[in-house]
Amino acid sequence: MFLTTARIIVARHGLERRPRSGIQAFSLGDVREIRIERGSGPSGRVVVTTGRDQEVVSMFFEPRSLDRARELIAAARLQIARLRRVAAKGSGGPAGLIGRT
Repeated sequence: MFLTTARIIVARHGLERRPRSGIQAFSLGDVREIRIERGSGPSGRVVVTTGRDQEVVSMFFEPRSLDRARELIAAARLQIARLRRVAAKGSGGPAGLIGRT
């Protein structure tokens, strides 16, 4: 999972049923929530939700990657907040309405 100034990108490679191989990208303007959920045992997953409360992607991580997952979440939330502030200033409308990037 990668974070840019405009998108969250998920690149996967695997032969098993999940995760499927491929690349997915989600505009930060479309992300309603990004969070960590604890899994059974010490593992967890990063969950990305869009504006319709629809989980669009999740990615499991090992316990040793928890700090990195937290850093990703914090950076993504900061970038999303910045985009919302810019959109609110530019449109004069509510801060929650962001166009696609």
